[in-house]
Order: sequence, then structure tokens, then C-alpha cells
Amino acid sequence: MIVLLLLIAVSATVSDPVCPNGTIIFNPFDTVSYPNGFQGQNATTLFPDNFQCEFQINVPKGWYASATMSLSSKTLHAPVQVIGQNGNVEKVFAASAELFFFLAPHGKVKLSTENFKVKFGIQIYWAQYPTISYPTIRKLDPTTSEPIANYGNGSSLAIVESATQVSATVVQPLDGNLQYLRGTIFFDGPDWNSTYLGTGFQLLSNQAQFVSTGNLLSVLYLGDFSGYDQVTVIFQDYSYTRGLTQFQAVSCFIYEYCGNFDMEGPASFITYSMHGGPEVLTSVVGSGTLDVYIGGVMKNKTIASYTAGPSYNNNLPQVFYGRIKTYILTGGNATINITRDSDTFLMSRNLERKGFIASGEYGKYSNTQDVTDRIQSPSVSSKIRYNIRSADLQKPVRMEIVEMKNAEILSRKM
Repeated sequence: MIVLLLLIAVSATVSDPVCPNGTIIFNPFDTVSYPNGFQGQNATTLFPDNFQCEFQINVPKGWYASATMSLSSKTLHAPVQVIGQNGNVEKVFAASAELFFFLAPHGKVKLSTENFKVKFGIQIYWAQYPTISYPTIRKLDPTTSEPIANYGNGSSLAIVESATQVSATVVQPLDGNLQYLRGTIFFDGPDWNSTYLGTGFQLLSNQAQFVSTGNLLSVLYLGDFSGYDQVTVIFQDYSYTRGLTQFQAVSCFIYEYCGNFDMEGPASFITYSMHGGPEVLTSVVGSGTLDVYIGGVMKNKTIASYTAGPSYNNNLPQVFYGRIKTYILTGGNATINITRDSDTFLMSRNLERKGFIASGEYGKYSNTQDVTDRIQSPSVSSKIRYNIRSADLQKPVRMEIVEMKNAEILSRKM
């Protein structure tokens, strides 16, 4: 018996993504993916060259859309533009399961591959704004300029009240993860029924502040993500930030270098440290005057002032303590250099230095006014000569000066 085996070869082809008339509209409420089968992780579909498509994501009032996007390409250009509800445009160069959020009535995503060998995928789901029975309520003290630092930490809504108007800006996250700033949204009033102002990502990108028209401003965190614990919002009374045009805020790890920061006056630069550890201002290069405050800006509460210049300043380096420090530049443009390596302040050179030591609660009513600092000579054979010009101390506070050599205490002076 002869058995004839017939082998049939079947050619499987994968069709290119389609975009009828250049637009695809996504309507709520079922989760959708594009291309079909994309699960929100790495994009595997290679799009054809010169492919263009605009995705419109419709959102009903009281809801938001959360999109997970992945994107890779062989270009330094941005194949994708994300357009928010208020028309703000974010260029996306690359993404790996990154979050984007859209509010009512809709947002848009524009894809243009040109010849960039683009792999792209997006997955979208819709959710209602959370019902919040117990929002976080914070009040700015009208008698001081002390800012409020607020972070998600499991709270979906924070409402901030001021005697006049509320100013808000954001701290660049320590972990460098900016996606949760897109889900940090601000409203000009007590809840999401108020006028939408924008996102934390927009504040960071534009180096700007949001200002309430009344005395209430709220921030809502979209989605239940632990990443909001790394999102810190700084609230201040607008009377202290009025007239400033540039806003930056950073947080740095202890003992690490923070960086150089360009300021274009009149500008505000805030540093935030949850535990109030030391940071050192090492240089102010450029033009203008830099005023430094422990806490927020308040008239007659300047802790130090520096004139920006091209070279060495014998008033620097200078260490500052406190959870929030504010640097205000006026009358020019300058680059400031900041580190949290306290040894930068410790080491002396064979040049005269001027400076001071102040607690992180200086000028405030507080039980934690203690502070300790050290100055070290360049070598064991060197000698340090010091002169105390003034001391703002109130009983029972006292200052103790300890002289040491090779860890041996040589003298104590009160």
C-alpha cells in the first residue's frame, strides 16, 4: 500500500496597522488596545514608514482615561505627541509601559513614523474620579511664609487654603520617574468640579506655578499608584510668589551632589528635604542678587544674600539646614551649584572665609533649634583662626566651640 502525504505550505502574514482617514476615535468604557493584542508592555509591532495617525480619546465628565504607552524608534526626534485637555503638548521620544492621563472632553495622541522604524502600542481604560469622603485639608498660616509640602501617600485629594490665593509648584521626583506627575492634577477650587489648571508634569516642564483665583486650590491624584509617594507639591501663599516668573524645586539624596541650576530672574528655586538635613551652596555665577530663606520668602527674613559673579566668593561655600530652603534671584541670570555633601562646607583652604551656622528652624518658634557643624584645616599642621562677629542666641541656648586634633579634644569654649 502506498500512502501519499501531501504537504501544504501555508504562508502567514501579519497585516500592517490601519488608520482609516488618518484618525481613530476611542470611546469609553471598555479597555481598548492599539494595535490589537498590545498588552501595555514592550511594543513589538513595527509600523510602516510615513505612517500617520491621530488617536482621539473621548472622556465623559467626572471620568478620566489612563493610557499605557510603549514606544521605540531609531531617531532622536519625537514620533509621538500627546495633547492634553487644555491643549498642552508633550513630545514623546521613547516610552516603556509609561502612563499618560486624559480628562474630559478628550485628549489626543499623534503618531508620525516618517522613516524612524517606529514600534508603538497604546492601551486605554476609563475610570471615574474617586469618591472622597475624607480629603486631606491643609491651611497656610497667614502669619508666616512657611510653605506646605504635600505628597500623595495614599490620599487621593488634597485641599489647600490660604488667606489670599494659593500658589503651587512641584518638586522634581528623587527617583527621576516623571510619569506620576501626569496624574497629579490641579483645580482652581475645592474639587474636580472646579476649573482645571493642569498637571504636575506641566508645572515641572514649564518651570511655572499654578495660582488659584480664590483662597482654595486642590490637587487630585489619579489612580491608586504607590508612585505618588514620590510626588511632592509645594504650596505657598501667592503674596510671597507674586512677580516671580520662573519656578524650580528639587530634592536630593543626602551626601550626594545635586547639580548646577540655571535661574532667570526674577526666579524662585526651592530645595526640599523631608528630614531637614544639610545642603551646601557652593557657587553663584552670573549676574544679579541671590537671597536665601529658611522656609519661604518673607520680608526681613533673609538668612543670606549673595551677589552673583564670575569667580571666587569668600562667603561660599555655605551650609543651610531646614526641610525647605528658598533661593530668590533678582536683577539678572545666574547658575547656582548645590550639593548635599556636607564635607564641601567642612574643608577649608588657605583663604579667608566668611559664613555662619544657623539651625533649620531659625527664626521660628520651635523646640528643635540645635545645630552642629565642623570646619577642618587643609592639613594637620595648619591652624584655623576664627572671629565671631555676632551671635543671635536666646537663653537657655548656648554655643560651644570644640578644638580637636586627630580625634583628640584639645579645648572647649562656651
